[in-house]
Amino acid sequence: MTSNTSTIPGLRTSVRQAVASGRWNEAYRAAESLAEITPDDDGVHFALGHAAIEMGWSQRAFEHFSRASSLRPGTVHYRIYLARALAALCRWSEALSICAELFEAHPHDPLIADTVGVIRSECAMHPQAGEAFARATALAPRDPGFQFNHAVWLGSDGQLDRADQAFEACLASDPRHWPAYYNLSINRRQTPGRNHLPQLRSLLARHGQDPMARLYLGAALAKELDDLDQCEESFRQLAEAKAAMRPYRNYSSERDAALFEAIAERVTTAGDPSLGHRSGEPLFVLGMARSGTTLVDRILSAHPDVYPAGELFNFPVAWKQALGERTFNPFDPDAIRSSPDPDWNALGRRYLESTRPATGSTAHFTDKLPQNYLYLGFIAQALPDARFIAVRRNALDTCLSNFRHVFAPGSPYFDYSYDLFDVARYFLMYERLMAHWKRVFPGRILEVDYDLLVQAPEVHAPAIMAFCGLDWDPAFLDFRNNAKPVRSASAPQLREPVHQRSHLRWQAYADQLEPVRKLLSATPTGTS
Repeated sequence: MTSNTSTIPGLRTSVRQAVASGRWNEAYRAAESLAEITPDDDGVHFALGHAAIEMGWSQRAFEHFSRASSLRPGTVHYRIYLARALAALCRWSEALSICAELFEAHPHDPLIADTVGVIRSECAMHPQAGEAFARATALAPRDPGFQFNHAVWLGSDGQLDRADQAFEACLASDPRHWPAYYNLSINRRQTPGRNHLPQLRSLLARHGQDPMARLYLGAALAKELDDLDQCEESFRQLAEAKAAMRPYRNYSSERDAALFEAIAERVTTAGDPSLGHRSGEPLFVLGMARSGTTLVDRILSAHPDVYPAGELFNFPVAWKQALGERTFNPFDPDAIRSSPDPDWNALGRRYLESTRPATGSTAHFTDKLPQNYLYLGFIAQALPDARFIAVRRNALDTCLSNFRHVFAPGSPYFDYSYDLFDVARYFLMYERLMAHWKRVFPGRILEVDYDLLVQAPEVHAPAIMAFCGLDWDPAFLDFRNNAKPVRSASAPQLREPVHQRSHLRWQAYADQLEPVRKLLSATPTGTS
């Protein structure tokens, strides 16, 4: 292999600049070119791993971080990034082992503490994550990223006042940390005497030309206006905020339609249960995002035999690994149709083992990743004794709530949420896919009507427990007695009793939603 060492300085500069500006694909390509010239440069492999993990290429990130660590074993930050890659691959035990080692050995390193907190959160180790985030902010109180991560954890733990303070500390250090404004707004219900409307309006006037600022500030303003029943302006601000970001998402409803069709075509029979891993431990709570899955998860987790593991990506990761991460694209319709069946028993066992050590101490745990509806047919074959609870909410409420929420921009699942008609079309695809799953797997899916549940929880919640083989106690509905963790955008509301504030909220936006209502009602899976 020939090499041109004269290009090394330029390539190193390209890598640094691309990393600094978050251009990860460009950074990866430049670092790849460097690796061809200097294959034993630990810094190059670290750069490759950093870019890979930011782009979701977990296996490649693991390989490069492993290589960097082996080339320079004493570099602590290589090890913590290796733990990040292991966590992304759902190799939780290995990731947590590295975290424990580094957290103890480097008690004065705030980056180690913060990264340990992130990894522990991803591995469903909620109390331990809080300990790490608290250490990071104590060591570096002016770091906005550390304060933001701690604030999100505090909100999920029900410590709303402390979460507000941490978001404010984040913004004091970085007034342009746009997600912090949005999270501060959704952290609690705003009131006429306690809100951020003047601040948000002023910031929008100054920074509204920045699409990211427009998205988060506009969505925050829309949320607070909705809290105050100023619905017309709320919807206008929301529509403008989402429209500012939509061109950057490259979303295609037709592409999603092809994906849903391929998934349904791939699984047309229930398969042979004897080929799967026989465990009834996991309870899968799924449904469209913002449809009430967190409420159902909260009811289930009130039972002493159920641990709420959170929104786990363990099955999607295990499914991709089973079919070859480097070659299998789970969002490619042709790949879904043509890929061979995996070893179902091994897949089910790998999924279950990957959730340890967070799970295993109770008879059941909930996996509340809403978009597991995309994988339901595969989960059902890998885990033939698993139970599925599918939550369905009023169509217009579901669409409005998806449109109102700002999902993680890096997620591949929610690009439909930047346009209300795209949301409605996605909802119809979801309804058709769930109808397909109910035909293929009769008796294995309990459909829960969110609207009926919030109106009469004492009537409908016991049926959820019965479906899961669990006994019922009316005290399960008093969430103030449930100290188990909540990892959800709905976490603040779920520290209070079941309420109906979100039930038929679409009616306050009836005029704005009329075109969408017509689209939904034009099919058998429209509004009910």
